[in-house]
Amino acid sequence: HFGVASTIPENDVPWEKKLRKAVWRGQYGKTHDTLSDTNDIKYALVSRHRYSTLVDAKFSKHTADAPLHMTGSYMDIKDQLRYKYVISIEGNDVSSGLKWMLF
Repeated sequence: HFGVASTIPENDVPWEKKLRKAVWRGQYGKTHDTLSDTNDIKYALVSRHRYSTLVDAKFSKHTADAPLHMTGSYMDIKDQLRYKYVISIEGNDVSSGLKWMLF
């Protein structure tokens, strides 16, 4: 997990050149229509910001069964570093990207 964090300095973008938006990409996993677990929080984030100009939140295209209108292109760490804000949502445990996001 810490290995990826060591690549941040060489891939990061100066703050003033970053896009003035928040970004999130992740797996689709909606379980039901409430916000009782992280899958539902992810679904709520994507659905509530579908037309947002401030938040680019989508399920990754490679995720099976994700609604097409809620999917976006895959973004690696370098792509996400172009944004001023990176949203971190936990999964079964802590967010797997949290270490590089906090670097």
